[in-house]
Amino acid sequence: MRPEEEDGAGAEQCYLQALANRERDHFGSVLTGLGSYLARSNLARLYFEQGRAAEAEAQWRAALAEAPRFGPAEVGLAELYLAQRRWPELAEAIGHLDNGLAMPLEAAVLRARACLARKEFAAARRLLAETITRYPREVWPRVILSHCLLEEGSDRAAAERALLGILEFDPGNAGARHNLHVLRGRSPGVIAAVRS
Repeated sequence: MRPEEEDGAGAEQCYLQALANRERDHFGSVLTGLGSYLARSNLARLYFEQGRAAEAEAQWRAALAEAPRFGPAEVGLAELYLAQRRWPELAEAIGHLDNGLAMPLEAAVLRARACLARKEFAAARRLLAETITRYPREVWPRVILSHCLLEEGSDRAAAERALLGILEFDPGNAGARHNLHVLRGRSPGVIAAVRS
């Protein structure tokens, strides 16, 4: 569990204080953006995880206004749009990730997650297979592929292979371990993927 999950109010106050103190003199060794777009992006993530979507969106937009090429803020906005099923805004954010920010891995996985959210399983699987081929050592596309296969529920063997593939690269992945245990221990039916 991350510190901000344990003490959300305390983390929020720290980020707000960093933003309030941004104009003070500081040593050159202080991380650039700590009192501006980094704090805003972290605050937005906290708000998003707390279900405070409007506040999260405002902070991510402010972070991008300060640092237009700050990828984590664009990814955050895309995740928010995905959660809210705001397809046009999601497509625009993915376009920024793909073209302007040179983050094709993130863009490809978000495209696949959008397909998954719309229950377009074949399209999601195809996008994820292409992404895994391009980025064979990355875990994130493998995790989303496992979610796709588990939610679709039609190919248990492929779902098991996907989960084992995650564990090959990330042996401590608790979500993959849990889902593998559930997959092997239950009869066929609906299996809820643990989102990790």
